[in-house]
Amino acid sequence: MQSARLSVMTLFQQVVNYRRYQEWLQENLLDLGTNTQVFFVGSLAEPTIGVLGETLQILRNFPHSMGRDNLFSRVVAFLSLQSSVSNPLPAEEIFAVCRELGRFSFAGPHKMNTAYGDNLVVYSALFDALFILDDPILGSTPPDKEEGQLLAEAMYTLIHPTSRQIWENVQNDLTDSGQIRHNSHQAVAHGLGIATLYIPAQLVKRYVAARLAYAAIFGELVNHTEGLVCQNMIQPEQPFSTARRFLTSGPYVHPVFRWILDADASSHFDIVPDLDSGFITAFQGQLSHSLVRALNEIPADISHICLSLETLDAHLKQCEVWFKSSKPANMNAPERFAFQYTLTKWQESVLALLKELRTWKQAFFSPEQVGTSASTNLLVSDWRSSRTRSGWRNDFGEDVTSSAPKDISSILNLYRKDAEKKLAAGFNNHIYRSVVSDPAGSLHELESYYADTVRPELSRFTSEPSLSFKRVHDRLEWWVRLAPDQVPQLYLVCWSAHGEITSEPNPRYCFKADQLQGFVDAVFDLAISQTSALEADLTGKWFNQRVRLFADFLYQAKEAFLSYDQDIALLDNNIASRRSYLISHDPTLSRELVGRVFPDTPRSEKNELAGGDPTRFTALSLRLNIPFGAVTALENIKREYIGKSPEKIHVYIQEQVAAVYERRIWNLERTRTLLSPDFVSLLADPQLVTLFCQALFTGTIASSYDESGRQQSWKVSAFDGFAELELAPVGGDGLLTAFRRFVLELPNEQDLNQNPHRNFHPTKRTQYLNLLTKKSKENIAESHAVRDSLKQEFESWRKKGEQDGLARSFSIILQCELDEPVWKGW
Repeated sequence: MQSARLSVMTLFQQVVNYRRYQEWLQENLLDLGTNTQVFFVGSLAEPTIGVLGETLQILRNFPHSMGRDNLFSRVVAFLSLQSSVSNPLPAEEIFAVCRELGRFSFAGPHKMNTAYGDNLVVYSALFDALFILDDPILGSTPPDKEEGQLLAEAMYTLIHPTSRQIWENVQNDLTDSGQIRHNSHQAVAHGLGIATLYIPAQLVKRYVAARLAYAAIFGELVNHTEGLVCQNMIQPEQPFSTARRFLTSGPYVHPVFRWILDADASSHFDIVPDLDSGFITAFQGQLSHSLVRALNEIPADISHICLSLETLDAHLKQCEVWFKSSKPANMNAPERFAFQYTLTKWQESVLALLKELRTWKQAFFSPEQVGTSASTNLLVSDWRSSRTRSGWRNDFGEDVTSSAPKDISSILNLYRKDAEKKLAAGFNNHIYRSVVSDPAGSLHELESYYADTVRPELSRFTSEPSLSFKRVHDRLEWWVRLAPDQVPQLYLVCWSAHGEITSEPNPRYCFKADQLQGFVDAVFDLAISQTSALEADLTGKWFNQRVRLFADFLYQAKEAFLSYDQDIALLDNNIASRRSYLISHDPTLSRELVGRVFPDTPRSEKNELAGGDPTRFTALSLRLNIPFGAVTALENIKREYIGKSPEKIHVYIQEQVAAVYERRIWNLERTRTLLSPDFVSLLADPQLVTLFCQALFTGTIASSYDESGRQQSWKVSAFDGFAELELAPVGGDGLLTAFRRFVLELPNEQDLNQNPHRNFHPTKRTQYLNLLTKKSKENIAESHAVRDSLKQEFESWRKKGEQDGLARSFSIILQCELDEPVWKGW
């Protein structure tokens, strides 16, 4: 069985991919400068985790290659045990991944698999802290979704400027974790619990903007006149009376307009006035002025105005009929031709305005809405916005579909419905809790907030509309563009929030009826601009009141989302240390609620942090330095790992070699033992491991003596022109130190290539190892005597191993090699 991670790692190790990532990362680090925080976020159960080691190797080489000792303030991994991919890693491979990462958390040297321009050996821990997220504590929602939210919230909280104190505390605990690893020879993980009450301010603003935009155009007050237009006819005046007023009241009135309106028979046109082209301009100006004035009334009765223009159009057509059947004294008189031309132009002007107004009428209301309530029951899935540019519109969709609403009323109602749907869904989650909706998803409090704060005229008697409403409504107006030899063009103007209102609007503020979406966008942008004033209110008193109401939700953050055996974890006072934080913008509120959120937490472990995001109130719990052996999930999958062939699962030679020795000791003693991760780091070269042990057993590696006959140090004897290698002092942990020096440190010294006289120099290494192997084999005849002399040394390591994981691991290596050399090349 081959590791599922291997193909991913192999692809990453291709020089073109490796270098591309290396260069991309370096460019980003150059931009970021120094003391950069690095966070790795991912899943332990997905094959892509296979690139983490190489990525960390690249990262850890940068301070040296870039000449910046303070390049990183910390390197932290946040990894989940769950996965959302269709083919996650099997349990045994997840354990294998954790075992490799556990080794990465120890100080080096760590010999890696690949290096292009990097050092092959990393001499420090590859990361500073490992946070593991466990699924069973989370709720019934899809784990990948909830854990993704947990990761996102943790990252946001720990990157926010208020996290400085958190990291100062954690840094002290990470120092403890180093001591724990040194004493217990176990890797440790950290867990966290987090819960946040928040106000989705942007969604609230969109909700408010949708309502403001709708109110400015259609009105919201029952039985009151407000808004730009109304749906139902409210004018008691007869349409022709309105049409007459259009032509007889205004800046361009002329007796000829009354004369044409008074026509009632063909005889009226027996004698016609002598009209020049100025009467066409005057008619257009008078009609346009009156039409704009009527449309800009509050609200405009578009249906009645349309009927009035239709009546005027019909009258002018009838006048044309009467004119043609009239009996003038001179049928070919010049004034008759001028009048006929002028009458035609008047009709064209009326029809042009009528056509555009009819289109606008359809744009405001769908046919089935006329005469009914303006609210709609459209679903968000029924329509998607045509806009793809960035901003609020992207939250409403991306493409136009055949079911897209074609009227302003439906679109604005859809904006509101979409915001309401998202606001109502922002609850019942273990990580986030919106303070806007109640547990049933009701938005009653938000509606009350809108009615009381944004538009108080909706909830109490007031003679003046709210300022927010006026700022939107007052920047909407109708305008007619007049140009020589052209029919009038009707526009709806939406002035920008900050632009100056002038007599002739800028074309970018003007919209014709076929620019419906552009007009809706402009009005919504105008309404959005008015919501900035809500920021202080939404994140101040109102938010604090809602936090008090839902504060019990934060209580679930008191435990980390990581199951572990507390009896094992608490064997040492420094293990599984706890820290709890309440993070808010208002320190007074934090002091008020900290006891309610963390009622069972000792005061010394509770911290109140001010200066947080004003839209959030977060409870954070940390459980630091939990040994891998205490993590429930890892212990559960450990059985799967041991039952397989671990050496075929791992992607690093160190764990592969360790698995071989672990299987050997099982065959010898029938005991299941995993070598400690700090010892596994020494197994990067199986040849050197076996060679050290066999050279020791045959006396090629032996302790030297001083003049008085006392043992001084472990050495590799000189032979065939190769110098003697002094490894470590005799006594204590001297033999293990000698082992470490021979198998890892001397072969991987940083300046090794610069000194050709060293035995492990690349030009001499193969010859040296071959000759050392040959010499050790030649001394096999004396091995029994040597082994007898080493019995006391071996027994001391066995005894140490009963209390010390590192000593136990070394003892296993010695025992397996005494039975039979493990390296196949021996």
